[in-house]
Amino acid sequence: MAEERSQPSNETLLIVTGCFASLANRFANPQVVLPWLYNYLGGPLFLVGFLAPSVRLGSLLAQVTVVPSLLKRPTRKWAYVASVSVSAVVLVMISSTMWGMGRTAGLVVFFLCLLLLGASSGVTALTMQEVTAKTLPRDRIGRVLSLQVSVSGMILLIVMSALMYFQTDIKNGEHKSLMMLLAAAAWAMAGLTFSRLREPASAVKESTSAWSEIVSGWRFVREIRWFRRFVFVRSLFLSVGLATPFYSVHAAREFSLTAHSLSLIVIATGITGVLSAPVWSRILQRDPRRALFRSGLFAALAGLIVVIHELRGDPHPLVYMVAFAFLQLAVQGLTQSSKTYLALMCPEDDRPRYLAISNAILGVLGVMVSGLVGVLAGSVHIYAALVLLVVLSLAASAAARSLYSPQEEK
Repeated sequence: MAEERSQPSNETLLIVTGCFASLANRFANPQVVLPWLYNYLGGPLFLVGFLAPSVRLGSLLAQVTVVPSLLKRPTRKWAYVASVSVSAVVLVMISSTMWGMGRTAGLVVFFLCLLLLGASSGVTALTMQEVTAKTLPRDRIGRVLSLQVSVSGMILLIVMSALMYFQTDIKNGEHKSLMMLLAAAAWAMAGLTFSRLREPASAVKESTSAWSEIVSGWRFVREIRWFRRFVFVRSLFLSVGLATPFYSVHAAREFSLTAHSLSLIVIATGITGVLSAPVWSRILQRDPRRALFRSGLFAALAGLIVVIHELRGDPHPLVYMVAFAFLQLAVQGLTQSSKTYLALMCPEDDRPRYLAISNAILGVLGVMVSGLVGVLAGSVHIYAALVLLVVLSLAASAAARSLYSPQEEK
């Protein structure tokens, strides 16, 4: 086990895989790009709140059902390869919704694809966390996660700048379709790279039902203090993870729906990716709880920028680029700190169950919270939803200070 963990090629392969995965997530970001595509298809505002829940619902179902089969396999990387292959196919299907389909048919196919994309992303996230924790030394996990985001951000900047420079006359629909196809190609490359990983064998456990896994995981919530507190705090941080689609659709309706308007937002998130490594890497190595605390503050700042600027009138796209940059920084901090914290705290043998029940609880709550915020945005005003998200982000930051340290008694 120690020899496998020390293999430098594993670290390199994980960085390259993470770069491709991050590129795919940026080209077809369910939080940023897919809401713009939804708006392009003519989707109504009151359904915006169900974009993220559709992805989360698919992720929830997949993660709960995949754990039994995952635990009885000594090598678990192939589940990742299969899931990213599904993602690539689904993104090609999403690209097709813009050509030859009516509004209603396109939206139906779009939401079905979101469920499939969520299912594959749920398996992808769980298996990546599990295999990363198995193949890397504990003190290298935070650095590798940060490098994945940083390097992929630099590549994204190059690709998006080239698209804007060489395809100045590209139509809006063609631009979004091309981004879906680029994301599909990136997922395929991520699967190919991950398949070459030298994964140490895990102890094979007896296969159980999905319901048994839920019951077993719920026991962890009831009996393990640090985990119960993490689930509570992470639930508050749903305000960070669920915020982006509302900002994205609002920006799409506020400004001209040109190809370059979306490119500017994607470039802003790419720049954030490049800068995220020095922001998060050292914090994660010292204490992932500090990164979690700061991510809530960044999300609240993004919301305040948009709300205050809108109240002044005459909104400007550059201000939204800044807001999306802070929001993306918050989401990256939340994702990386949560993964690092669980990797450090979870017992190795039961890690998949901890990950699955955590994601299941957050998935259920995410569906409910997203739906409520979406109804608030559609029935009252989008600003009411944004203000609520800001308040919850601040509350989440305050709660992050109550988490147990990896060095404390758990």
